Amino acid sequence: MSEITSIANKKIKELIKLKDNQKRKKLGVFLCEGKREIMLLIKSRYLTKTIIVCNKYLDGDGKLLLNALDEKSNINPERIEVSANVYDTIAYKKGQDGIIVKAEVMEGSFNNISHKEKNVVVLESIEKPGNLGAICRTLDSAGIKTIILTNSVTDEFNPNAIRSSLGTVLLLNIIKTDNETAQKWANNNKYSITATSAKNSKNLYAHEFGPKNLIVFGSEDKGLSDYWEQEEISYVKIPMKGMASSLNLSVACALVVYEQVRQSSAGK
Repeated sequence: MSEITSIANKKIKELIKLKDNQKRKKLGVFLCEGKREIMLLIKSRYLTKTIIVCNKYLDGDGKLLLNALDEKSNINPERIEVSANVYDTIAYKKGQDGIIVKAEVMEGSFNNISHKEKNVVVLESIEKPGNLGAICRTLDSAGIKTIILTNSVTDEFNPNAIRSSLGTVLLLNIIKTDNETAQKWANNNKYSITATSAKNSKNLYAHEFGPKNLIVFGSEDKGLSDYWEQEEISYVKIPMKGMASSLNLSVACALVVYEQVRQSSAGK
């Protein structure tokens, strides 16, 4: 196999385009890099389309990772060898690991939610891929399998989302829909709805979560929209003791989710 050394190569041009959100959506593929992230990609439902290798950066662990990719792949993915310059042009982070995987996008679905799932999180109008990734990492560690993104303006396949999640974004059932559909699903499946809001809210640590919970978080900038101001919804706020009026969204999500985990564990 000959090494590609020019970024003018047609295949390389197509890979570089995948740095753009709209191109990823149009082509239905995304790039994954980083050893931890690719290991979780191997364990996920996503299908590998192309494996890009830079032998200059490849070490012993990288070679083992290539073997794992070969064993998992059931559609005989294309393999491309590239120079360090070409690799660094394609990659989100230069000089990392020596492997990039192009994989096929697969959308999440309400049909993928197991009846055993007791907690589902809604993120309304989340904007920052880094926040989404950090939240995915938290939810995976808390045993939550599904995130519903309503009115989403970010992309779960953004390289920063994948990197900041350590690849856990690839393990979750991520559903994109609107607020009405998310609430209708929750009501039909008997989930109690708890939303984070500073207005007319109970202290988080005085709130009692139900056996099945839909936990809703608003955007980083504006918080929850007026849609979620409904009598049937419980509102909680995180107590703030200092001058700051709010926490980073990913931090707030971790505190609320792990309070539910604490209550659930204490009730066993």
